Formats: sequence, structure tokens, C-alpha cells
Amino acid sequence: MFKNLLNRLRNNRVIFSLYSFLYPGSILDKDSILNDLENGYEKNVDVFGIINKLANKFANVKLVPYKNDEISNYDPLKDLFQSNTADLTLTEFKKLWYVYALTCGESLFHAMKLNGGNNAGKVKGKLLLLPPQYTEIISKGYMQPIGYYTLCINVENEIKLKPEEVYHVRLFPQVDALNGKIFRGLSPLRVAANVIESQNNGYELQKNVSKTGLPPGIIVDESLDGNNENRQKNLEKAWRRKQTNESRRSLPVFASGKLQFVELGYKSLKDIQTIESSQHGLRVLCNVLAVPSVIFNDVKSSTYNNVKSAYKALYSDRIMPDMNQFIDIIDMLFSGEGINYKADYTDIPELQMDGMDKAKLLLDGCVKGTVHENEFREVLHLDQLTEEELDDLRANRDRLNITELRSDENSGDF
Repeated sequence: MFKNLLNRLRNNRVIFSLYSFLYPGSILDKDSILNDLENGYEKNVDVFGIINKLANKFANVKLVPYKNDEISNYDPLKDLFQSNTADLTLTEFKKLWYVYALTCGESLFHAMKLNGGNNAGKVKGKLLLLPPQYTEIISKGYMQPIGYYTLCINVENEIKLKPEEVYHVRLFPQVDALNGKIFRGLSPLRVAANVIESQNNGYELQKNVSKTGLPPGIIVDESLDGNNENRQKNLEKAWRRKQTNESRRSLPVFASGKLQFVELGYKSLKDIQTIESSQHGLRVLCNVLAVPSVIFNDVKSSTYNNVKSAYKALYSDRIMPDMNQFIDIIDMLFSGEGINYKADYTDIPELQMDGMDKAKLLLDGCVKGTVHENEFREVLHLDQLTEEELDDLRANRDRLNITELRSDENSGDF
């Protein structure tokens, strides 16, 4: 008993050391990411394309329910989204959950469970996704850092949520414990903010140049030396007059005498290097999200032999680990019903073995006797044979091997 009390005191001291800065009612620190979401997701074509492609891949992975290590006919997750009260389909829910996770660094949903009766532990109602940018964590002091959650989209309608009813995954965790940052996710858009801003500025410049046209340049008088103030003022006046008139904007400004054309600004849209900047930004964004950029049309920087191997890396490095975190939180949700889920990747074309590769593997197994011949024939789309027919084939094969061996002996090469 004394030992247990000592351990509790020691644990309390550790908790106090970590979270002593927290006090009841304090909001665990979370920088506003509204600006990052607007500029980094809604206004950046690369970010939008990357995240939605990943979200589609994630949402199409099937989840199989298990009970006592056997596939279950009862699928409580699927049933929740087949009811008339469901706001989203299961696929839409998984996709939006993942979009939140990739943009905000975390994803949350709210669910209630029944406490009593025969249905105790079962989920009541539906799952509601909580936008991380509008969800706050309120502390109850250092002994209970996560006191409760609040959903505050509208200041006049703030909703208080119990922590046991909120299922929170931090896909990209923070490492700073100060002000409770470790209880919130870190947005990849915040990490790549400088690259995203550079890309957006390049697209904005290209848009403006396309809209207004390239600077027309100036035709200057070479016969006069020095800088004449009146001539300079007249030149500036002519320049402004043409720049404010869209129909005359692309025409050059003329002077008299021996003339020379002086180009101003960019010679063409190519000089802006928007495409090169976009490709560099795309690679940086892919590095932040740990996905191969070749999948997103960046062929030049590819280090993969083919796109299929890049897709395998996408699943092994990004989709599968993230799916495991999603399944962990779903298993917690249905723990009261004894149901757990496993991801089924058998329908993912990029993860399946090519027919030729599989045939070679099975052929090697047939020779070694570890694979049945009919398995090999199935891959080649050949008819299945009976054991008697297979025995004849094996006998013929053995005779052929003996004949070849004797031929080698007679030739002296054996």
C-alpha cells in the first residue's frame, strides 16, 4: 500500500512538472490556421491536388470487421452510415477525416455511447466530424490537461463536449509541451507556409501579366546625351497615358531622333519561371507529406523505375500508417461491442503483384514442390487438371529430365 502511494506521488510530481503551467479554464495553445487553410488549400492548386488525391486513395481502402479474430457479419461502422440520419456516406466521412488530418495536422469526431441496458457501450446516433480550426481544448488544470472540448464556429453558439466523447488523432504531432501544444496537431501547411506563399505569389504575378500584358518598353532618343528633365517628364506622361488605356497598353512610347528600343520587365511569361517555381514547390510539399512527387506529375525528379513502385511507396509510407491510426480510433469507438477492424488492400491495383511476376514466383514454387501445379495454371488462365492428369505431366517431366541427363553424359559434358 505504501509503495502504491509512493508511485502515485511520484507520478503526480511528473505530471506537475510537465503541465504545471496549466490552470482550470486555460485554452491549450493552438495557433489559428484559418489563413493557412485559405492560402494553402483553397488557393493553391498543388496542395489541393495532392491532398485530395491522397484522400481519395485513403477513403477507398476497405475496412473489414473482426470479432474474436474472425470476420464478422456485423459491421457497426457501416451500419451507422446506412441509416437515414447519416449526413455523410462512410467513404465521404473517411475522405473528409483525412483531409482535415492532412491540412490541420489532426482530425476529430464526436460520438456518444449508451451507458446502460442491453445496448450499453454501443454508439448512439451518428459520428460528427469536428473542424479542428474551430475546436478548442479547455484544461482543468495540470491533473487533467484535457478538461473538455469546445466547438466554436459561432461565438454565440459555443458547444461544450466531454473528452470521452471526442475521438482525437494527431496525425502530425507537435513536440513543444509549453502551453499544451503537444495535445494539438501541427499543420503541414504551416510547415510549408513559405513555399506555398512563394507559389501563390508566382501564380498571382502570372495572372496579372496575362491580364495587363507585358510592359511595352520605351523607344528612346540616342542622339541626345545626359538627362533632360523636361524630356523625362514628357516621357513619363506618355508612359502613364498608355498604361491607363488598355487598348494602347501594349504599344511602345516613342521619342524623336536616333531611336533605340529598351525592353522593360519580363520578355515573356517564361521569364517569370512560374512553372519552375511550381515544380520546386510541388517537390517540397511532397517531402513534407512524405509522398513521391512523381505521382503528382513531377516526372523529371523521379528516382523510381516506374510509377507503380512510387505508388507502393505512397501506400507504405503514408496511407497505411495513417490508416492504422484511423483504425485505432475506430476500434476504441466499438470496443464495447467487441469489434475491431482491419484494412483490406486486396482491391488496390498498385499493391497487387503483376501477372508475369506472380507466374515466375509460382513456377519456381512448382519446381521446388512448394506450390501446387493448378495454382500456377490458374494464374495463366489454364484449365485445372485432375491429380491423374498432373501425375502424367510429372512423369513425362521426369522422363525428359532423365533423357537430358543421359544426353549430357554421352556428350562428355556431364
